[in-house]
Amino acid sequence: MEKPRHHHSVFWPILLISAGIIFLLSNIGVLGSGIGELFSTYWPLIFVAAGLDGIFRREGWVGAILLIGLGTVLILANLGYFAWDSLKILLKLWPIFLIAWGFDLIFKGRPAWASIFGVLLAVILVGGILWLGFTQTGRVTGSPMTIEEILPDGAKQADINLDIPAGSVSIGAGSEGGLLASGDIMLPKGLSLVPKSESSGSLVTFTLKTEGSTMVPFVSPGLEPDWNLKLNSILPMDLNINLAAGEQMLDLRGTHVQELDINTAVGRSIIILPDQKLTGVIKGAVGVITIKVPKDAAVLIKNEGGLSPSFLPAGYIRSGQQIVSPTLGSGKPTITLTVGQAVGFIRIVTLP
Repeated sequence: MEKPRHHHSVFWPILLISAGIIFLLSNIGVLGSGIGELFSTYWPLIFVAAGLDGIFRREGWVGAILLIGLGTVLILANLGYFAWDSLKILLKLWPIFLIAWGFDLIFKGRPAWASIFGVLLAVILVGGILWLGFTQTGRVTGSPMTIEEILPDGAKQADINLDIPAGSVSIGAGSEGGLLASGDIMLPKGLSLVPKSESSGSLVTFTLKTEGSTMVPFVSPGLEPDWNLKLNSILPMDLNINLAAGEQMLDLRGTHVQELDINTAVGRSIIILPDQKLTGVIKGAVGVITIKVPKDAAVLIKNEGGLSPSFLPAGYIRSGQQIVSPTLGSGKPTITLTVGQAVGFIRIVTLP
């Protein structure tokens, strides 16, 4: 009796070889930030490869179609066709992997008609993902909470701490005179915001965190928290942010942030730095870190990237774990950063 032929994987070896080449060229400084942009856009091809690999090895059509569909949706999201980006979609729709696994277990080895029925279910599910991507915005349905933190008399230095469980975060300069921080924050029902302000001499410490519980998970569509804050434009300050899951856009131009400490578990961080002396630590577990620095700024970066490749602007030099700008040592104020991303990408971009 002839044994069924076993088809060895083709797509995974090709994918591993390609990723290895990209990581190697990135680590030795051959690849620029343009390749990083390309890689960060089309990384969901890994799901497409997994689906094609499953079909080639005859491991089932249903799960493979779901993976190919999901990879295609994530690429479209990165290209800007959806309200959600790819990381939001993964955070919200990760149970699709359980569904794909379950479908494969149900329909594997079944007659042809059952497999066709399973494929139709998979196509319908992919269509549902597309519909969610085009019609949902991911914003919270709760009521906004207004923050207007008054600047204490005699304050000459601020320490701002934000502890954010999940959400979309936007922070910039522009708080009105007399206010340390202002803006709007939206949270799901069951959570409350806990602002705390303490003064010690000329130092004011302001902390924002949440407390309580909600029956609705943060990754549910339509219930994502939204933090939109403006900081005082005059007062020197240290900024500390802990984000469990989500994305953050920090435009620190116009602020006087002197020390920066950002930790993100899962998500995307975009940080635009001012042209002034600054020391910072920016770290993440899974996701993408993009740091935009002023043109001709003096920059010194210690890269603790883990498995993450880093993509640099033209003229930046990599030496071991250090990355330096062409103008370092020219007498200009130095931006000194420690950057680490365990899994994902690190991009350094110069502003026009």
